[in-house]
Amino acid sequence: FSFSRRDETTEVSNNCSSESYIFFNPPSMIQTKYAAASLLLVFVVATLTINSNHLQDVSFPYLRPSTTIHRQLSTPAVLEVVEEQQPRTIVPFAEICPADYPPKHATLHDARPNVVKDYEKWMGKISQHMNRGDDTPLLHTREGSMKYAFWGNVKQEYMCSVWNADNPKDYIGKYGKSKGWKKPKPKDLERPVQEVLTGDWAVFGAWFYSSYGHFGHDHLPTIAFLKSVVPLSTKFLLIDHPIARKSLQEIDPTFFRRIKWIKPHQVFQIEGSITMAIRRTYDLTIGCCGSFDPLRNWLAEGHPEEPSQKTIVYYQRLPSASGGRIMDSDQEQEILRRIQAALKRHSMDQQYPLVVFNGTDPATGETLNMRQQFDIFRSAKTIIGPEGSGISGNMAFTNPNPKSCEERVQLLEFMRGREAKDAVHAGAPDPYVTHYQSIRKWPIDYHNLLYTKETTKTSTFINLKNLDSALDAMWGGANLQQKGETSVK
Repeated sequence: FSFSRRDETTEVSNNCSSESYIFFNPPSMIQTKYAAASLLLVFVVATLTINSNHLQDVSFPYLRPSTTIHRQLSTPAVLEVVEEQQPRTIVPFAEICPADYPPKHATLHDARPNVVKDYEKWMGKISQHMNRGDDTPLLHTREGSMKYAFWGNVKQEYMCSVWNADNPKDYIGKYGKSKGWKKPKPKDLERPVQEVLTGDWAVFGAWFYSSYGHFGHDHLPTIAFLKSVVPLSTKFLLIDHPIARKSLQEIDPTFFRRIKWIKPHQVFQIEGSITMAIRRTYDLTIGCCGSFDPLRNWLAEGHPEEPSQKTIVYYQRLPSASGGRIMDSDQEQEILRRIQAALKRHSMDQQYPLVVFNGTDPATGETLNMRQQFDIFRSAKTIIGPEGSGISGNMAFTNPNPKSCEERVQLLEFMRGREAKDAVHAGAPDPYVTHYQSIRKWPIDYHNLLYTKETTKTSTFINLKNLDSALDAMWGGANLQQKGETSVK
């Protein structure tokens, strides 16, 4: 086996208070020019001015090409027109593969029709629930003297606070089911200010900031969204962690210099403005389906390189990985042999070398750096292996801008079904446990295999005949059947 290293916004100030609200204009407004645009925007300012501390529930479509951002300055009659900093070059997620939109479930490869039917019914029901509503965060901007703190994760919840430095009763409370923003407690108000910051700042809340997978599919999309709608002068307050530092340094060194790294429980006083990205619901997976598009655009713009050598990546979970899902060592060798056999069967073995990825360099045993992991996943035509952060956390490094269904990266993910529910993710209420819901809004040709009943807490197994069928279906099953050939037995 070879190893490869590799929208428009209008900020409407309320002249009667320190608040401002950010709204997105319809496309027709953006196309209006000169005096007509100014008159129309003044009308919007007069119409939408709000005397309230609550968020405005409005639609936030992803920025369109060649749009402008209109931002009100301190002088009420003057509007600054800022060219969009990151023109969109990607094909929108909804247009890449219309046949697979909105995403419902992956393709399960299993010889038992009743199991496939049960899987599709359950996963379809979950996706219908997940896909409801808009998944673009709400924006809320406050001007003046404000305080901000990230309190950390409490169980599976994150906690943030923003409040008026002169009036603690004026704070950003929870919105709908987005529980992450809370009223500061008396003891919070007594904490000393870590630092007074001037200028424009952007913040957001997200859970599990120390998890590689959650940083990839929860944090990065929100950071990319904020980056796409705030001016270049805006700086970011982000939770300090090696995962965030290394990822953002690799993705965009220029943006990296706009970040101030903070620790939980530190209180910062902002003298200027603070813009918050607040989820419409607590979980970013709720809503469909443009929240990954700003991240896709960011990566397509900053890393347009196309690898000269496409690969097949097998993700191997090492015994040190938390959460189990370690493949039985003997079967894993057989899985690799069958992947090689399928590549040869489909005349792909010379074109697509097989890469075994486990996060370490096979020559030295050292952890791969971020650039090496980026190179491996950007080269991937197909990714195969057990569900986990090694796949979901690196999915953003795959091709961000496929133009069609066929150009999407393929993923064959091994996952828990009803037969292995007591051995894998024990205690999880859902019968099917997969990363599909977390990364379904990235352009992926998604396939699943179930762990079998032989699976234990220390060793996981899949059905090898189902593996053969899945590889044939992904790599040309229809053509194979026409030739009268069969899968490896």
